[in-house]
Amino acid sequence: MSFDLAVLARQQRQAEQTGASEPPFYPGDLLPALQSTLASLADVEVRYEAERDYLEEWSGPEEVKQRLIAALQSRWCKDREPIVERLARLREQATVMSRGQRRERARHKGRFSSEHLRGLRPSAA
Repeated sequence: MSFDLAVLARQQRQAEQTGASEPPFYPGDLLPALQSTLASLADVEVRYEAERDYLEEWSGPEEVKQRLIAALQSRWCKDREPIVERLARLREQATVMSRGQRRERARHKGRFSSEHLRGLRPSAA
């Protein structure tokens, strides 16, 4: 399962183009979880790229180099899989929460609060 960070950027651009001025809202426990998970994914990616660059520049036998690169890629996939799955779960939670917020805003859009209506009623005196 692949997680594409470009999806997040594309969603933000779409929100800007459609005039959606509200930034995404994440409950207090979801935002730190997203940040932590993205940081973990970034760590795995940077470590993989650094090790791969080292191996590609290594002057050892080509057969050994290819075997080491294959082992590195296998470990990279294994290391990143649970992180990507966690991101998918967090995105799903964010989507569910976002849908609930949109429904709640739509339900209340154009309605007055009871305090506001009380101020519009003529007094009984």
